[in-house]
Amino acid sequence: MTSAENMEKRLEELERDYADLMERVRDLELQVGQLTERNLHGSCSSCSLQ
Repeated sequence: MTSAENMEKRLEELERDYADLMERVRDLELQVGQLTERNLHGSCSSCSLQ
């Protein structure tokens, strides 16, 4: 395999890894949004956004 082929293969792997990471970030953002929403609807005595 030439170094150019190696680099191309590595790039494809990185792109896949990046796509996976972005998917996980989106999932985490959704979870954080849900938790924040739940906390805001909960008791507002401990909430600093009164």
